[in-house]
Order: sequence, then C-alpha cells, then structure tokens
Amino acid sequence: MRWILLTVLLLTGCAVLTNILTELQESARAAADYSNICILEEKNETFFYDPQLDGKAVVGDTVIGTVEYGCVNLTMPCREVPAGAARIVPHNISAYNFSIELGTPNWCSSENIQLDAATRERAQLLAQMLPYVSNVNPDDTGIRERAKFLTRICPAYDHACKTSKLFYYVVDNYRYIADPDVGEYIKKPSTTIADGGGDCEDLGTLLQSYLEAVGVRTFTMLTVDHAYALACGIEPALLRRAIDQRYRHDNYLWYKDSGHLDNDYIRWYGPFKDINKHLSNATINIHADTSVDVFVFASEADIDSYLERHGYDYYPECTLEHKQNAAVRCPALDEGYLTVAASHGGSTFDLSVTGTYYDVPPEDTTITYYTIQNTTCIVLDPTTGNYSWPGYEGNLTPGPIHGIDRFSFEVHDLE
Repeated sequence: MRWILLTVLLLTGCAVLTNILTELQESARAAADYSNICILEEKNETFFYDPQLDGKAVVGDTVIGTVEYGCVNLTMPCREVPAGAARIVPHNISAYNFSIELGTPNWCSSENIQLDAATRERAQLLAQMLPYVSNVNPDDTGIRERAKFLTRICPAYDHACKTSKLFYYVVDNYRYIADPDVGEYIKKPSTTIADGGGDCEDLGTLLQSYLEAVGVRTFTMLTVDHAYALACGIEPALLRRAIDQRYRHDNYLWYKDSGHLDNDYIRWYGPFKDINKHLSNATINIHADTSVDVFVFASEADIDSYLERHGYDYYPECTLEHKQNAAVRCPALDEGYLTVAASHGGSTFDLSVTGTYYDVPPEDTTITYYTIQNTTCIVLDPTTGNYSWPGYEGNLTPGPIHGIDRFSFEVHDLE
C-alpha cells in the first residue's frame, strides 16, 4: 500500500513538474514569437532610426506591431503574421497614405531587416522633410477664408492671378523672424500669423497653405540651408502680367521744374541715363505764359552749337517749338539733354516729365521655374523682400534641391 501511494505521489509530482516546464517553454516560445526585429543601415551596424518614422508596422490592412527606435515590435505571435510585404506607416503622416516598404522578412527569425540603399536614402530624406510638409494646412478655416477673399477678383482658372495676390500678401504683411537658438523650430501657419512672421520654412508653409486653399498645387522645396515653395500649373507669361501690375505706375511724375526764362537764356536738364530702364512712354509736358521752345539735344556740345547758331544734332520727334501748353512723347530722352528756351522775350514755365514707371524694370524680373511631371512650377520665396516677385530666386544657394509632393510623398531632385 505504501509503495502504491509513493508511486502515485511521484507520478503526480512528475506531472506537475512537466506542466511547469511546459508552461515555461511555452512562455519562452511566446516571448520569442513577440520579439522585435530592427531595421539596419548596414549589416552589423547601427539601427536605421529617425523619430519621424515612429509608427506602426502593417501587412495589408493588418497591424502587426509598433515601430519605435528603428525596431518593429510585434503585437501578435510571429507565426500569425499574415503573408505579404510589410510596411512602416509613420504616425505623423498616416493620414497621407504614405509608407516605407520593408519587404517580406521572416518574422520568427532573429535576423534584422536590411533596407536597400535607395529605400534607406529616400526614407531619411522624407524624415527630414516631413515636419515641413505636415504643417501645410489649407483646411484651416481662417486661412481658407482669407485666401478666398484675397483672390476674389481672380477667375477660378487663373492660378497666375491667385499666386501673385497671395505671394505679395505674405511678403507685405509678414516679416522675417529667425528661429531661436535652440535649433530648428517649424511653426504651424496659425502660429506664423499670430507672430506676424517667421523664417523661411514658416513663411513658405503659410504661403503654401493659402495657395492650396484656392486650388493651386504646391511643392515644399529644401536646399542645404533654405526652404521655399513651388506653385504649379502657371504660365510664366500670365504671371508676368500680374507682376507688372504690382510694379507699374501709369502717369508717373518722373521729373518736374519751374522758373522764369529771360530772352536768350535756356534751362537744360540731363542726361537722364536711367530713365529708359524705369520709365516707358516718357512724355515731356510744358506749360508757359508765353511761347517756349523745347529741344532734346544729343550732347552738351550740341547745346553750345544751338546757342551759337551753328549746326547741331537733336531729336526732332521730341521737339516743341513756339508752344505754351503742349506735350510730346520722347523715347530718346534717356540719350540726350532736355532744354527749354523762351521763343520771344521772357517766359515763366512749368516743366514735367511723366510716363509709365516701374519700381522693378520688366527686363530685370526673370521668372525661375522647374518642370515637374510636365507641369510648370514657379519658385516662390517670400523671404526675398518687398521688391521681389513670384519666380525670384535671390536667396537660393547652389547645391541639391529636393521637392516633395505632400499628397503622394514623391521626392523630386531638382539640381
């Protein structure tokens, strides 16, 4: 009887011990099933990691784990991971349907994932650009309503008009404010508005938000030390008209003088060497109490010859003889010397030169653009100052230029 009881106790103890060992083995196997797999830059080297890429790992529509510090931490047993290619979906851009392909690793293996060089480079570049792109916010109610109001006179299809209006609005109303010394600080557009300005990426992001709110497609652009925007679907010729409206002043008073002329005396002015650059349709206007003569001579020597009644060169198309109140258009004014003389006896006169004046001469307003996917995309840099324009690239430095589409997350290299 004692032997039977002892045998039963031994068998029971073995069964209990076997169960404990089995549970420990199952626990160890389960722990292994849920172990993480990390993404390496190179074999046996450091983890590929950027906090912008933290998020979730998915296969198809199934979430299989989380991504932190460059590692995929499975949230299901490795044997239950569905077949198919896995992807990283970063938290901060999950709404954009963007992901990084990881291939089809063996999730029950301890081997880490090695991204190919092209995928790794693209992921690193995207991680750098994501903070800029994710701040573009055309859905903000205040931004949308302001953009619609500012472009209310523009036809729905006229993106050149919209781009010009919104570019100059940002340039005129928001100043450049450098980041604090703590490092790169990227503001939301609403913060830039509240602060009254920001640095290059802040002003560029604000401008993009306004443009996209009225249907203009944009790209975020990054160089080594600068950020700006592109506006796409715009014909440079149409944009030039909008630029001209900004800097053109009709009936502009370029020069004026008044005085009294005694007989045989003249007043001379010039040369107006820069008049042709800034003033078109130059017109000489004279108002006098008695008749006067207006000539434009080719040189000072010709003025002397005129006074001495010798032969002289002058521009007939700019001449007014024996006139009291008259005007004449003079395209040659930038090349010569303007004179006023009394025709007979003395005369009191008022002289003016008027025309169409340009703050920035049209020939100086080169419009820089890139072609992306067969579409013309204009450079927009709102940090270039009040006398810049859409297409001006004054602050761009040589080197690699990367553009990113915030909807497809396709990166374009524009060197």
